[in-house]
Amino acid sequence: MVAFKSFFWVKTILHSPQYANQSFQLDKFQDEKIFQLGRQLSEAYRILPSQEIWNTENINSTIRQIEYYKNSGVFASKQDILAVYDCLQRIMDHLEHQAEAGYKWAPGSSGDRTGATYKMYVNELILGDNTLLAVLGDRRITYINHSVLNYLVTSDPGFCEHTYQNIRNLIKRSMLISDVSEKERRRFFNNIREKITARRNAL
Repeated sequence: MVAFKSFFWVKTILHSPQYANQSFQLDKFQDEKIFQLGRQLSEAYRILPSQEIWNTENINSTIRQIEYYKNSGVFASKQDILAVYDCLQRIMDHLEHQAEAGYKWAPGSSGDRTGATYKMYVNELILGDNTLLAVLGDRRITYINHSVLNYLVTSDPGFCEHTYQNIRNLIKRSMLISDVSEKERRRFFNNIREKITARRNAL
């Protein structure tokens, strides 16, 4: 998935000339620098306690990207499309297992309790905007997504307090599906699986 997302960002968002007429072929898109950075980000995420508010739109946006490339003839083969969908499914499986356990671990590991706590909420009414709020003791930092790949960052106390209260209000109106609410957790992830399966079957 790292390879696909990197290719998508460079080709479609950054409009890199070297990717203008290039198709996506998974076995040829093997940039070790990108993979190494992905592993570092994954490890940093694993050790940070987090609370996340999800909506099925989080996955719909990725599916739309895959479908856009499929319909545009950018994928080199059907096998590459299937591989990307399979990877997306494995990510969802991993997230579901983490939500069930209430803590994080590295993909592919045994799931030992070595990572940080993980709280996952679902809000089916309000679409998220990828805003991040880091709470570091008494200090707060807000990261606001800008132009897809970039973030505006501020530690202004008033703005961060407003963001904090807004997130608290969203959480109050959301359902916790990590460590509890097995029925709702299964319903949420089964809905996502159905979307991915439907796209795979349509190939």
